[in-house]
Parts: sequence; C-alpha cells; structure tokens
Amino acid sequence: TNTCTCSLFSAVISTPNMEGLPSSVMLTITKLHCLVESKQEKIAALERQVQDLQEDRRTSPVLSRFMS
Repeated sequence: TNTCTCSLFSAVISTPNMEGLPSSVMLTITKLHCLVESKQEKIAALERQVQDLQEDRRTSPVLSRFMS
C-alpha cells in the first residue's frame, strides 16, 4: 500500500529515451525511481539520527563514560 509521492513521473515520461516504451515499462521505471527516492530519504534520516546520537554522546559526560 505504498503510495508513490515522488515528482519523477513527469520527468520519466518526458525523457526522450522513454518515447516508444510501453506504459507498463514506464510505470515500472517510475516506481523504481520512487523506491530509490524513498530509500534515500530513509538513509538521510538515519544519518541525521546517527549525527544526533554522536553529538549527544560528546555532550553528555555520563554517556561518554559508558560508550568509551
């Protein structure tokens, strides 16, 4: 039930190399683009969490004792 909210559909459709491909192929490519975009967003969120945790570790004397 994942809904593709990415804005790549029109970009995929208007790409010259895509002309003449069946609509099912274009839809599959669009879905894959959306999947990649979603994964990239999740990776970015996880990277931000890691940075926050590392910052917390540096600023908290109690945590830094347990983590070293």
